[in-house]
Formats: sequence, structure tokens, C-alpha cells
Amino acid sequence: MTINLPSSLSYIPFFHPRSSILLCIFMEHYLSFLLLLLLFTFATSLDTITSSYILKSPQTLTSKHGMFHLGFFNLTTNSSSSFYLGIWYITNPPVVWVANRDQPIKGADSGAVLKISEDGNLVIMDARNNEILWSTNVSNIASPNNTSAQLLTTGNLVLQDNATGTILWQSFQHPADTLLQNMKISANRISGKKVNMTSWRTPHDPSTGDFSVSLERLSIPEVFIWRGKSQPHWRSGPWNGQIFLGIPEMTANCIDKFYTSGKDEEKNGTYYLSYSYAIRNVRMFALGADGNLNEYYWDFPKKQWSMMLSVINTECGVYGKCGVFASCDPKTSPICTCLRGYVPRNAEEWNKQNWSSGCVRKTPVQCESEKVIKNNSSDESVAVEDGFVKLQNTKVPDYAEWLSSIDFDCRTACLGNCSCKAYAYDVGIGCMLWSGNLIDIQRFSMGGTDLYIRVPSSELDEQKKKNHAAVIIAVTVSVAGTIGILICAFIMWKRRTAIGGDVSFFCRIKRANFRIPTISNTKYPSKVKLPELSQFEFEKLAIATDNFHLANKLGQGGFGLVYRIHVSNGYMSPEYAMEGLFSEKSDVFSFGVLLLEIVSRRKNTKFYEDAESLSLLGFAWKLWNADNIPPLTDPEISNLNCNEDIKRCIHIGLLCVQELARDRPTMIAVVSMLNSETVNLPSPKQEAASIRSEADSAGYRVFYDK
Repeated sequence: MTINLPSSLSYIPFFHPRSSILLCIFMEHYLSFLLLLLLFTFATSLDTITSSYILKSPQTLTSKHGMFHLGFFNLTTNSSSSFYLGIWYITNPPVVWVANRDQPIKGADSGAVLKISEDGNLVIMDARNNEILWSTNVSNIASPNNTSAQLLTTGNLVLQDNATGTILWQSFQHPADTLLQNMKISANRISGKKVNMTSWRTPHDPSTGDFSVSLERLSIPEVFIWRGKSQPHWRSGPWNGQIFLGIPEMTANCIDKFYTSGKDEEKNGTYYLSYSYAIRNVRMFALGADGNLNEYYWDFPKKQWSMMLSVINTECGVYGKCGVFASCDPKTSPICTCLRGYVPRNAEEWNKQNWSSGCVRKTPVQCESEKVIKNNSSDESVAVEDGFVKLQNTKVPDYAEWLSSIDFDCRTACLGNCSCKAYAYDVGIGCMLWSGNLIDIQRFSMGGTDLYIRVPSSELDEQKKKNHAAVIIAVTVSVAGTIGILICAFIMWKRRTAIGGDVSFFCRIKRANFRIPTISNTKYPSKVKLPELSQFEFEKLAIATDNFHLANKLGQGGFGLVYRIHVSNGYMSPEYAMEGLFSEKSDVFSFGVLLLEIVSRRKNTKFYEDAESLSLLGFAWKLWNADNIPPLTDPEISNLNCNEDIKRCIHIGLLCVQELARDRPTMIAVVSMLNSETVNLPSPKQEAASIRSEADSAGYRVFYDK
């Protein structure tokens, strides 16, 4: 056997076979020593530049975990080659930071080096003429001969004082186009100093581009993308402590969170925004040369970067697409619509889909006006306030004014200020008021918040219908929706009865095409009685409302003055029952009640099984929190192999009957939840308090006094 030794071992004499064991021991220790020496030398120069180490192309620094690399790279065009010093994340591209983005090294890069200069700064030099092309430019370094630069595992390149460990400079405070985990964009309210992201000029030119990202509106922070220095291109909507209200894709219960500055920073006037991800969740945000902010993730199986999200994904994402006092909805055609009570400023341009001039109010608001209402042939002067129309699932306008107040006081505060044009409320922010032009309003399918637009009373009066001979109780959207749902359920029930009450189909349906089970069986002969539309004589209405006493007046709607009377209805949403407010979310509530009734085979209005829960909804909420679903489930389906589908139905039902309308999903979202396995359902909140007792289960019907 031949052993090829390195030249450093050539002096070792030949050993007798009887001494071979000694040779083996010697070789093992000698080679181990050489390996440790090489590893030590490699480790000390892997991620750090010292005064005695100079980085040249194609050499690189690599962070300890091997995720980030620093070195010289070139971008070649048809005319010339330019070299830059940059940091790339796992692969190249993407380059996440560039040092000399506006001072490229032209021609051959053989003379470019990265080193610690005599004054202690980190510099890029052209060794051919000793010209400094870029520097960290830190002044008055206490120990210029004792500094080093290190590439940290976060991707942050830092210049530090070796004696004290003080960081003198860091790349995280000088971002390029990429926001990495724990990197911060910030703004100082006192000095005005900002740390922004800036785009590349083009995908092949890293010089400073036209777009930047900054933190603005510090009283209610928002992220802005700017075109140039002063033209807003996109904004995130207000930050409520968990999500940006203008990014519907964000969820408050996600593991990976954004976070804002703490109290110590705010005392110094500095506000910042950053984010952190869970382990192995490798992501980053990059501002494209086209002005779009994109989120990328590392696809481990494919070993490549893939795009996950673009904040501007429709025309409506562009700031102020529809001008002032208009909303943008990508699902409609045309996408721009004037707000209620407003008309296009320039109708000709508007009809040509040039919406830049926006809309103007067609009738001035009247904070308080006098209106004559005839009641029993007598004239009575009544002060009529301006009213509000609600836009659901909305990205609220720019320039919100913050008011620390509860939900109820927002409306009062806005009505008390004639210049107030709209208000909104979010539990994480409080009241938001708008007194200037309402701009950059966008409608979402889900997410956002409710925006209340101020309109004059005359605008509400236009929605009234002609007087009828008799006073008829108006069947609202909520009741009509409930009837439609019950009719569908009744038809399904009859079909199921006709086939002998077979429930095994419940689990045979694939969740990709999930449908709600029906609830009849021959052992349960009771039938669902659909509610009928009701009409009442005027005398009975007068008695029921205490002769139309103001205590029973809910307000004024599109059909006139609104009063309430007690009726028995377990499907009515609390906001409609108590305040006469109705919307699509009222139908969602009714659907949720019906869904829980179907799964449990119990009636909400006739529930007496649990002393602590005086309604089916309270009973379902109690068992859900206890993770004890079987007692709630219809016995005929509880023994089938479909527990996950049953639990999913209950989960969706509880989401639909949440007390606050804004917490409930839209019907579009409900359909998506019922038909998709990939929907990550949020946790339900407390079910509506207004139906927790038998007395409260009596809703209210409203009628309109012409």
C-alpha cells in the first residue's frame, strides 16, 4: 500500500512494520491538528474584515449560518460593465443591499478592494489609484486602529469598536430596496430624520430609483410608497397594533407579526416599523423598480425565491385612483364610484374614465335643520340632524384624525363638528375622523373596516318611497335574507325526508365541494314554520310603541322615522334588533344561527336544555370553549366519520353569530370557508349578548312613519 504524504511530512523516516501503530497514532493527531488549524483560520476570516484582512473579488464574506454573503458583483450592459459591493440572501440574485449603488466601479474590478482604512472606517478603494469610492464615513472614531466589520447572521453588516463592542455603523440603517427581518424603517417626529427603503433604477441598475418606502402619519402610523419626493403611490392604511387596515391579506392572529416602536423610542420622537418571522420562515420584502412592494419566500423544495404577495394587485391599489370623495372597487365596472351624496366634478371626463378630478357634494350638509312633520294633523317643528351612510369592508381615507373615544362617541363627535365629513372606529385605534377631502378609499371583499360618510338629511329623504294608505312594517334585508335561507333549508329537509332520513351522505361529500347537511328524520315529525310577512293596523302599532313615544324611536332611515316593537325572532342580529341597523352582516348572523340549528337539530328560539345558556348560541359557545363538541351535535351524524366537517360547520356558525357585525365574515367569505380546506379560520369571539336570555331573544321589528 502506498501512502502519499504532504510535503510537510517528507522528513518522517521509514518505520518498521512493528512500529506501524505508532505511525498511525502520529498521523491521526498530526492531520487533526492541520484540520483544526485550517478551520480556525477559515472561521476567523469567514464573516469579518479586520485591519489586516482585505477583501478582493471574487472573495466573499459569509455569515455564520451561511444565509448571507457579501462580495463584489457586476451588472453588464451593452455599453459597459459596472461592479458593486453587495449582500445577497442565499442566492445571487437577489441582492438585498448595495454599498456603492450610486458610485459603481467601471471596467475591470481587479483593483477594487474592501478594507478598514487608517481612520477606522470601512471603505471601497480602487487600489490602482488609491481612490476611495465609498466609505461608512463615521467621524471621530475613538480607536481607529481597533475596528472591524462583520456580516451578522441577520444580514446586517456592522462596523464595530473591538475594545467596547460598540456598533459605529450598520447597513440596516442605510437600506437599499429590501426590508429584512428585524430591519427597521423609522421616522423621528422631532428631527424629521427618516430611514427609508429606495428602489433600484431598473432591474439591472441598482442606483437610487424613483420609488421609496417610508413610515408616515405617526399619530396613526401608515406605510407609504412614494413616487419621487412628494407624490404618494400607495399606502397601507392605519396600523391598529396588529394589522394594517388597508391590507386585507394581513390577519391579526398570524404567528409572524409586524411590530411598532415602544414607549422608550417614542419618548425620543422616533417611531419605527419592523417584523419577525417564525423559524424556517425565510421571507423578505423588496421594493420593485416599478413601485410595487413584494413579499418573497424561500421555497425549500425548489431551492429558489418565489413571490408571495404584491401590495398593489389591482388598479385600485394606486393612491387616489378615483380622486376625492370617490371609492374604488376592482370588482365593479367602472371601478370608480362617487360617494353617496356626491356627483362627478367633471361628468364628461368621468364618463371617459378619467377620474382624477374626483367628486363634489351635490347638496351642502346642514348640521341642524328644521323640518315640519305632520303627525295626527298637527304641525311639529323637529330638529333633524345630518345622517351617515356606511361603507363596509373599506380602506379608510388618508389624513385620519385620531380621537381617543369609544365607538358610540365617534358619531356624536363627528356630528358636533360641521367640518367633519366621515368617521370610523377600530377597537385597536379608537375613533378616526376626517375633516378634509376624502381620498384613496378602496372597497374590499373582506377585511378593512366600516366607514361612515356624512350626508345631509335631504339625501336620506330621497330614499323614501311614496306614502301608502296604511302603515306597513318594512321587511328589511335581514328578514328577507333569513326567509330565503329558511326556504332553502325547508326544501332540503323535505328532500331528505323523502329518502327516509338518510344522513350518511353528510360525510360522503368532499370538503372541496362542501355542503350543509339538512336536519329532518321520521323520528322527528316537527316541521319548520317559515315566518310570514306581517302587517299591523295603525291602532295596534300606536299601542305597541306607546303612541310613538320617543323612547321607542330608533332614528331615521331611508323610509322615514324608525320605531321598534317586540317580536319573537331568534334569527335577528343584535344590531338590527336593538338599533335598527341592518346590512349584509345581518344576513350572515341569521345564516350562522341556521347553521348551528342544522348541525345540532335544535331551535334557537325554543332552547331549554342548559340552565347556564339560555340560547342555542350560548350553549354552542360554551361547548366550543370547552372543546366538547359531541353534546352539541345531532346524534344521527355524530357517530359518522366526519367529526372534522361537523366541527368546521360549528366553527363557521360561531364566526357568523359574533356580537359585532364587523367581526363577522361576508357571505362570500362564508362560501369560501365551506368550500375550501385551505382557509385558515380565525378564532370566533363571544356570541351575541343580545340573545343570551329568553327575553333578549325577542328581537325588534322596525317600521317607518311617513
